Amino acid sequence: MPPAHYMKVHRLNGARNDLCCEPPMKVGDAANKWGFWHLGQFAKDYENLFGELPSDTLRRRHGFVLGLDLPS
Repeated sequence: MPPAHYMKVHRLNGARNDLCCEPPMKVGDAANKWGFWHLGQFAKDYENLFGELPSDTLRRRHGFVLGLDLPS
């Protein structure tokens, strides 16, 4: 695995861990913390690696997106 690819995978995993931990982080905050400045590219790379969007990870793990409760 090329070093640049390894670092991107490492950073994406770090962002995923932040989205899954308590208290959860907002998607943009997690992306920025791990050095992803273009949120659209971050979401695309995240989905390619994990098979779901970052907002889907938040929803699945915490039942909300960006701090808003989802309707039941």
